[in-house]
Amino acid sequence: MDSPLNKYGLVGSIFVKIDGGSLFEIKPHVCIPRTCKRFCGLIVDLLRKSCVRAKDTNEVLICVVEEPVTRHLPVNSHIIIGLSYSSEMLVDIDDYVGALSDAVTPIFVVGAMVNGKVKRDNTHDYISVSDYPLGAKCCVGLICDALEQKWKLF
Repeated sequence: MDSPLNKYGLVGSIFVKIDGGSLFEIKPHVCIPRTCKRFCGLIVDLLRKSCVRAKDTNEVLICVVEEPVTRHLPVNSHIIIGLSYSSEMLVDIDDYVGALSDAVTPIFVVGAMVNGKVKRDNTHDYISVSDYPLGAKCCVGLICDALEQKWKLF
């Protein structure tokens, strides 16, 4: 959330789907708690109330939304990219992002699970960015860096 992409207002929303099937939307300006205790409290509130609001403004910061996620994506986001180590399409992420049209909003689906795969549902491309399994944090960092380079946000 500290990415220059977010600071320039170029992150629309972040969607998270958990194993239980729940889908929730996180507004890009939300500060996620850094301690486990506070983070767990936030998630418990979210699952109990279906939304978490700012105390001072009553703005919805995180909320449970209905499936499918495609209902919540921008109209011009017809390119959806799934990232998985198991993909046969190994790409240089900088080259891949550089080749994307500026007319569309890129949507990236990144798996954050130890076991399992990103489902290929609704993906136009299914890519791998490394010969080795990478954590979600690393993948998101590579994506952000590539987009920042493309849009010259450094």
